[in-house]
Formats: sequence, structure tokens, C-alpha cells
Amino acid sequence: MKRLLANRKGVSPLLATALLLALTVIVAAALASTVLKPPATSKPLQVQMNGWASRSQNLIKLTHIGGDPVYLGDVVFKTYIPSGPYAGSTYEIPASAIQNYMKINGEPVYEGWTWKTWKAGDELTIPVDKAFATSVFGVMAPQPGEQFTVEVYYNGQPISSCTITMQP
Repeated sequence: MKRLLANRKGVSPLLATALLLALTVIVAAALASTVLKPPATSKPLQVQMNGWASRSQNLIKLTHIGGDPVYLGDVVFKTYIPSGPYAGSTYEIPASAIQNYMKINGEPVYEGWTWKTWKAGDELTIPVDKAFATSVFGVMAPQPGEQFTVEVYYNGQPISSCTITMQP
């Protein structure tokens, strides 16, 4: 019996320590790669739109013709007039500032504490007198025949723009 026990070979303490250390490193690397990986980045929203505006009807129509649906609670519209008497004028319109005036397909964009989503095929309307700055002389909006640009920002990022010619 003594002979059987004497002939048994075991793993040396140095080798056992190296194996345990290697196993620990492998487990730590596997955990770190799953727990510490960077969050997935989402692509920015993109919207294709076209527009129409009438000074006499006090109306700007923006039609969502493709791209991502947009939750209007996080939207800001900017208007810019490149020429004419108000050349260089820009105006920023947070949706929350004109929630009672904007409509999607004729319905209010904000109902019952809930914002609607603007999606492909929907027509968003904004009154002209709410889309441009006002002065002591009135609304600083383009005259019929003049162009202006509408830009849409979602969470501070530009997602769309279109140039519109003001109709009478």
C-alpha cells in the first residue's frame, strides 16, 4: 500500500496556481466582454418631407413622404428666410410652444397629455403666424412668391428640411 501511494504523482503547486490563474483570466475576459461592451448606437432619424404654404390661408403644410416616424414631443421646427425684406431671419418653434395650433391630418397633435407621431403619409399643418417671428410691424413672414426653408430637429439633431415658396 505504501508503494502505491508513493508512486502516485500529483500536480505541482506551481502548475495548479498557473492553471487557476489562467482559468480566472478567461472567465474575467468573458464577463468583461459581455458586461462592459459599449451600448449599441442607434442611427439618427431621417425624414423626407415636402411643403406648401399660403399667406392668405395662414397655413404651412408639411407632408411626411418617407423615412422614420417622429414623436412630436421632442421636435423643434426652424424657419429661415433667405431673401426679401426679412432676408436672414430665422425662427425656432418648439412643438410644445404651438401644440394648440399644429395639426396632423386635421387633428390636434397633442391630446389627453399625449403627443402624436408624425409618420409617412401624414400632413402636419402649422399656422404661418406661429412659424415666423413677429415685430411691431406684424409677422415677419415671406411675401407671396418668396421662398423659405423649414428645418426639423429631433432631440437637437437635424432630421429633415425643405424649401417652400409662399403662395398668395
